[in-house]
Amino acid sequence: MQKVALTAQAPNADYVQIGNTAFLGVMGTKKGAGRVMVSVYNVDTVDNFIINLLKYNNYMLDKNISEAFFVFGNYNSLGKIVNMAGKIIQGLGGNAVLAKGKDSTQASVLISPTKEKIPSENIPKLGALMNKYRNGLAELREAAQ
Repeated sequence: MQKVALTAQAPNADYVQIGNTAFLGVMGTKKGAGRVMVSVYNVDTVDNFIINLLKYNNYMLDKNISEAFFVFGNYNSLGKIVNMAGKIIQGLGGNAVLAKGKDSTQASVLISPTKEKIPSENIPKLGALMNKYRNGLAELREAAQ
């Protein structure tokens, strides 16, 4: 908790709450401008967490954030969900890269947002398609337009 409090007080801290998910980031400066390292705090369902992550894509565009770097001490919990949302964003023209640690529990996900905002009325549809993602990207692209 002390780390969270210190991070939130930093001059380059960026905090936003979307639904029941809080995103606390540290914005890059100079060479790192446009980049943010994000800690995620979620007290919502998996489906709503995916929706909140997709809404964070639009927040990134509003704040001119080109890359968000999510780090997880336990990949088996939130990391897998962020990775799935990243794949959805990637399917819509953004980018997502997963890097697992040596012991496969630690991981990070680097997400670059889509070129344009995902229409807010389509985000719940995309969240509902999360489980259908493995069937291909065509349905995702259609739902986003």
